[in-house]
Order: sequence, then structure tokens, then C-alpha cells
Amino acid sequence: MTVRGAGAPEAYVRLFPRSAPPAEGPWRLPVPPRPVRAAVALAVLAVPLTAAPGEAPVAACAAPPVQVKVRVSTEKEAIVRGLALEFERDTRGPDGCRRADVNVVSASYPGGAREALHQGWLTRDPKEVLDEADVWLPDSSLEVEQVREALRRNRIGTVRLEAREPVATSRLVLAVPAAMADDLGLSGHTVAWDDVLGWPGRGYSFGRASPRASSVGLVATVALYQAALGTSILNESALTRGDAASRLHTVEQAIAREDDDPGKLLCAMRESPPDGELRRTALLVSEKSLIDYRGNAPLGSGGCGPGGPSAQPELRPFYAGNGMPLFDHPFVTITRAQPPAAARQRVIDAFHRRLRQPDAQARLKDAGYRDASGTTTARQDAIPSLLPGLDLTEKVHDEPLLDAWNKARKSARVLFAVDVSRSMAAPFPHIGGDRVSAAADAIGLARPLMGVRDQIGLWEFADGIGDGDGDHRSLVAVGPPDPERIEHLTGRLGDLASTGRAPGLLPAVRAAVREMRKDDADPDETTRAVIMLAHGAGSGPGAAEAAALAEELSSGDPVRVYVVAFHPESCAAGLDRVTQAAGGACYEIDGMTAMRRALDGIAAGLWGTPP
Repeated sequence: MTVRGAGAPEAYVRLFPRSAPPAEGPWRLPVPPRPVRAAVALAVLAVPLTAAPGEAPVAACAAPPVQVKVRVSTEKEAIVRGLALEFERDTRGPDGCRRADVNVVSASYPGGAREALHQGWLTRDPKEVLDEADVWLPDSSLEVEQVREALRRNRIGTVRLEAREPVATSRLVLAVPAAMADDLGLSGHTVAWDDVLGWPGRGYSFGRASPRASSVGLVATVALYQAALGTSILNESALTRGDAASRLHTVEQAIAREDDDPGKLLCAMRESPPDGELRRTALLVSEKSLIDYRGNAPLGSGGCGPGGPSAQPELRPFYAGNGMPLFDHPFVTITRAQPPAAARQRVIDAFHRRLRQPDAQARLKDAGYRDASGTTTARQDAIPSLLPGLDLTEKVHDEPLLDAWNKARKSARVLFAVDVSRSMAAPFPHIGGDRVSAAADAIGLARPLMGVRDQIGLWEFADGIGDGDGDHRSLVAVGPPDPERIEHLTGRLGDLASTGRAPGLLPAVRAAVREMRKDDADPDETTRAVIMLAHGAGSGPGAAEAAALAEELSSGDPVRVYVVAFHPESCAAGLDRVTQAAGGACYEIDGMTAMRRALDGIAAGLWGTPP
């Protein structure tokens, strides 16, 4: 039977007659239990068996070829499929019958091969088995570690992964549009991570695939987080201590483009207009995909076509001077409770040897990879070959990393409100000014913690300060931190001064939360928060009033409330109850050190785990 797919060569699928199982022999297939057999049949029907194009059908064979299912990353699918076809031809015997049938498939949905394998293994009902691969060819051993950890966490002892020698290597690379590189004064092919992390402050962004969807996205996220936190080990402690939450949030807010498929980032760049946002965006991609882009080849799982060498923007490759993370492309065999039959194991072993033979290694290099030893070819001349590749294995803890990524990528809408009552005229240690000046300085310290997709606003409050004897006055409406808004905010902070009016903290909290609830932002994507900088105790938070406000805050749309109080014992006097009801926290401060600790705690609350 001939099968054709979009953009794929035609292939023949052999339909074997229903008969008794073949006699025992070196190529006899194992017969799985009925539920698993049905699921495997569905998987095989979804993907045609690989066969040599134009191969003449064989009239009859003593036994069907041994089937080996290979899950492969989308990036490697084309080259591995071609090598698999050649491998199958080489297994033909004198009777013309092939002894092996290697089915090469990649996941066609977000999550990549790792998610497909993960779902198939972690079900406890054999009727729900989605697919079972015999071999897995991911781009990075980080994905292997992820699945092993998932198996341990779910107490699945029936599956074991064995990572053999790699079939290729590659590196992460920063692909920078030529005009952007010129504006940044970049030359050669090396950069310092400290400089790279400063690019968003100069109006430039990053593009990266999702770390849940691909090895490339995972490795890119690891590289950015290692640089932001100044550590090579990304475990729960490193990802949550101190100001880690705000640092990672700053990184994530500089991600202007994210996709499940790394190739789609390059497709978008290829099709971007000259004045488009992507022309100011550095893409973190693999060398292989950048080589395909520069060679005007189809890109991504959708195969976006070439745009013409003169039409697509030039991308220049840059590496960190101390080396970039390595894609080691391991060959992973999958063993279950019942080991594979001897015939299948021989095919798996032979296929691994085939991929590491000199001619196959040359084919992989021609396709844009370095070979298994890291050697490049002429196609990589524009990609520096002497910089080291950094091994990330055993340096990344999967669940804490993805948890930190998920929290850090949320944007925040933050309304700062400063108490300008007479109590705030009291001196504040170490700054040579009063409490209002300290509050203004605190907002100045907090503003750089916010990313380019966050929003910021400013109120002042005291009893009767607003229109119609209200308790607050809006100075800067909540909006994006663009240069004009930040300049306006800075000016209004400088104008803040205490008044002779009485405090009015709790009415201001109520008004601020009601104002923020008018926004219809998706709570899964955006955190809304009010940060009150106030005298605290003596602001009139009686027990009954605090209880009533706490009930109101806990029952409506989520808006977190934080209070930074200058007076000791303010939190216990009722503010703890109010802030905790709103998912926030109360901090008492007596100097700028305590102020900075409070800001770190608030940053963790907005983009990490609430304290």
C-alpha cells in the first residue's frame, strides 16, 4: 500500500496476513497483552511504517520485520528518518525481505517527545497506554533527567531509561538581528551574560521556546536563569532564596516571544517586517536551527518555507565567552518490566551503531549538527567551533525550575499608595529625611524589579485629601512602565510631602482594591496588587473595621495587599489580618535594610511563593 503525506516521500506499508504467530526465530516479534496491543496498533496506524521509496513489494516473507518504534525530537526527525530508511535497506537478506522496520515519529503537539513518553508511561491502567517507544532521541539529557524524576516521583518502577553514547552534538546560540547587534556594539562572536541581561534595559528583548515544550526551550531557560542568579546549580534553594523571584521575573518580562516550537520563532523572524518588534529581539535557538535559517531552509514543525535570502533579516550567532549549554543528543533505550525480545534488542543495538558510523555522522554534520565528538563541518563555518559546550546534567532540578518559570512569567499590575498624613513627617533613620521621603525612595528601589510587561501606578492618601473630602488622590494612573510614565512617576515621587491631615489607611486600602478590581486581567496571567507605604499603628484600624475589611478583601476578585509600616507593632494591631485575607503580607521597618527585605518579600509574593 502506498502512503503519501504533505511534503513527505511516498512509502509502502506492508499489510501482513492474519495468521498464526511466526515460528521461533531470531526475528520473532513479542506479542503484547491485548490492551497494550490495541494501543500500539493505533499508534502504528497513525504513522506509516518506514520503507524505501520505490522498493518493490516482496511476495512472501517467512516473518514480518522486527518493528522498533523511535521517538525523536522534531528538529532531528527528517535526518533520522532518512538514516532509518537506509538502515532498513541494509537489513534485507538474500530473500529480499527486510529484517527491521524502524518507525520514526515526533510529537505533533506541544510538549514534544518528552510529554508523549511521559503520558504513556505514567498511566496505571494498561487500557490507557497511549504509545510505547523502544528508543528515544531527545536533544538534551536534561529531558532524560526530567522523565526519570517523573518516574521516581510517581513510583513507576516498570520503566528504565538507558542513555547510550550520543549520536550528535550542538550548542545553544544567541541569534541576534544584524541591526540590533550593530546598535549594541557587538563584534566577533562572544558576549558576556551580564551584558546580555542588560539588553532589555536598552530596549531589546529575547525570544525563547517554552521550557515545557522542547529541549531547546528548557536549555535556553536554564542558561538565562543561571546567568540571572549567578549559579550553575538550579535547585529549589537557588530558585527561591533572597531576591531570586524578582530576578527571574525580570528575565521573563524580557521574553517578547515564546512558542512551543523553536522553529516557529525563526519562522516569525523570517517573516517579520523591517520595523517589527522581532528585529529588536535576540532568539535563543540551537545551532542546527540557525544554520537552517541562514541556509534558507524550511523551518519548524509546520515547515514554513524560505523567504528568500534578501528578504529575511540577517541573524548573527553569539556565544557566552565561557561557553554555551550543550545539546548532547543521547540515544536512549527504554526497558520495561518485560525486557524486549532478543531480536528487537539486536535491531536497537544495530541502529545505534549505524547512527554512530562515519558516513551517518557525516550526514548529521551536513544536516547542521556537530558530530558526536563535537567536530563541525563547512556548514558551521559561520558558527564558532572552538568555544566549549557546557554540560548541564545533574545541575538542574526539574520541578523547582518549571515552578519558578511558571510564577516568574506572570505579569503584575501594581498600585503604590503613599501615606502623606501628619504621622509621616517623623524622621526616618539613615536617609536624612522623613518617612514620606523614605517611602518615595522605596518605590524608586522597587521599580527596577518590575518587567517591561508589568504595570505601575501611584496614589497618595490621607483623611480628606481627595476630591469631595475623599481619602486618596491618583497621581499616576496604572499603566505600562514606558519612559514617559516613569518620568512622570519620578516627578510625582519628588513632589510627595506629608500634610497636617489625619491618617486614613483602611479606607484607602478599600478604595485601592476596588479600583484594581475594575481591571479584567486574567488572574492566571496577571497578579494584581496594592502596596501601601504607611505609618501603620495609630492609623485607626480598629478590630471591627479590620475584620470587616478582611472579609471584603477575601470574598472578591483577587487583589493582593501589602503594607509596609513604619510604626512597630502595626502588623499585630490589625494589618496582618487585612493583608493575609488579601493574599499579601505586612512588614514593619525601622531602616533601609528592613525596607529592602520587605521589598524582596513583596517581589516573592508577586512572582513567587507568598511569604
